[in-house]
Amino acid sequence: MAQRGRPPHPGPLTPAEARVLEHVREGLPNAEIAVRLGISVNTVRYHVSNPVPSPSLYTALHLDRAS
Repeated sequence: MAQRGRPPHPGPLTPAEARVLEHVREGLPNAEIAVRLGISVNTVRYHVSNPVPSPSLYTALHLDRAS
């Protein structure tokens, strides 16, 4: 049986989470992110709705979008 959930990864974000986050930082809507990455909108929503693993990453994202 396949394992569900976040795969083991040494960094604070998985590669998939990082790709979604990069597009979020660009201000793209979920539907556009899904099309660009070839994933479902539900997968984008999953990555966006999950708590960011590190408060410093959340702060960096917030500051980047504010500039």
